[in-house]
Amino acid sequence: MIELRQGWPQWQRYRSVLTVAAPAAGADWSLTVPAGHIYEVLSIQASLVTSAAVATRQVSLTLSNGVAVFLTLAAGFSQLTGLTRRYAWYPFANPYTVLPDGINEIPTTILQGLSIIASSTALIDAGDQWSAVKLQVVDTLVSSNPLYVSGMPDYVAEQASVVTAEIPAIYYEDQSK
Repeated sequence: MIELRQGWPQWQRYRSVLTVAAPAAGADWSLTVPAGHIYEVLSIQASLVTSAAVATRQVSLTLSNGVAVFLTLAAGFSQLTGLTRRYAWYPFANPYTVLPDGINEIPTTILQGLSIIASSTALIDAGDQWSAVKLQVVDTLVSSNPLYVSGMPDYVAEQASVVTAEIPAIYYEDQSK
């Protein structure tokens, strides 16, 4: 008989609000998902103050695996000089929802460890400043203990082919001896 060996809980899941440190003036912000974690992004909020330098900034949200960008989501508006604007990304059930200025739609987003979520601001000036960057996520911490797949949340099990580097192998013992 083959039996699955079980140890400590294989995952822990909780909601968390993450605050991203303000980057240097003229730089975009970024957040790297820690190894061994899986983030389901629920919302993102950030403020951008633009300097008086003449240029129209276009803000985008980028998702990457640490090597290549696999998704870019442009904000639905641009930002002129000398303004402060709050940006927000939220998932919505209806893709045809009309969104007020400042709010953008983000698809259901699940990121494995070492993925990067970041802003990308076209024509950013040395005096522009991002601040108050906050992400609300469902953080799933995957244990290094043997994995009991049927006990994991559905979305984690569905992503198993994507996160194989983060999810340990399943261990079996042959009890027929």
